[in-house]
Amino acid sequence: MSWYTRQLHEDATYWPVAAITAYGDRIYASPGAVKVHWMEERRLFIAKDGAEKHSKAIIFADRDVPEDSFLYRGISASHSPRAVPAADLVLKVEKLPTLRGDLTVYRLYL
Repeated sequence: MSWYTRQLHEDATYWPVAAITAYGDRIYASPGAVKVHWMEERRLFIAKDGAEKHSKAIIFADRDVPEDSFLYRGISASHSPRAVPAADLVLKVEKLPTLRGDLTVYRLYL
């Protein structure tokens, strides 16, 4: 256990995109669990389409959570993120390696 993972005290549930239909609708895979540090903080960032957006929260995670996934603060057994009203879309993921290169920090913007 590293210094980073010891700081991640909360549980979260994420639903990655499994497929995209011919009409552009997303189908989500089964939920996965992730340890996080959740900060309710608004920060300006540049989304993948180049637009400036404000985050609802910034989350540090113990693993890579893909963009366009849904993330819920807490544990959920629901198979659809649309059934969980508090689940938010992951708009951006930053992968930050440490100076020694032995660890990658994952910062998610909702």
